Amino acid sequence: MSIYSKNKITRDSIKTNFKEKVYNQIASLCYREKNEKLRILLITSKRSRRWIIPKGWKIDKMSNRKSAALEAWEEAGAQGRVSEKLIGTYYYRKKVTSDDFKTCAVKVFALNVAAIKKKFPERGQRKVKWVTPNEAILLVAEPELKNLIRKFTKKLEKRKTALAASRSINQ
Repeated sequence: MSIYSKNKITRDSIKTNFKEKVYNQIASLCYREKNEKLRILLITSKRSRRWIIPKGWKIDKMSNRKSAALEAWEEAGAQGRVSEKLIGTYYYRKKVTSDDFKTCAVKVFALNVAAIKKKFPERGQRKVKWVTPNEAILLVAEPELKNLIRKFTKKLEKRKTALAASRSINQ
């Protein structure tokens, strides 16, 4: 049979319900400018050791922004100013057991890092690394997170260019 047949091709699936629950997480896209060069903070996940941004479950009695700041500090020792609004959302599949996964929606806030603390709760459990935006895009696995980093970087560059242009006009 041709794939372009008028007959519908049947597909067998073990999943009977596609209304799977989506779990919400909060994350911080930590960044800083050093010598006028933008750097993104990445950490490794605890189990798979892949490169990610600080993220976790929202704390019930905290705002999204405060939860994002707490994740950055607990997982990377990063402290700074959190953006007023979220910069985006990405989805990924969290492995629970060898054959069970949860779909997670991660709300991401930007965190302009002012300080990195030497002592923080998950120190020694993760690697922490400052990288260029292009390196971050290459290192993270989740395609939607790659796009979010790309868009955030472009937005910062536009803001920086506009600020430089307004300074030159005012001189």
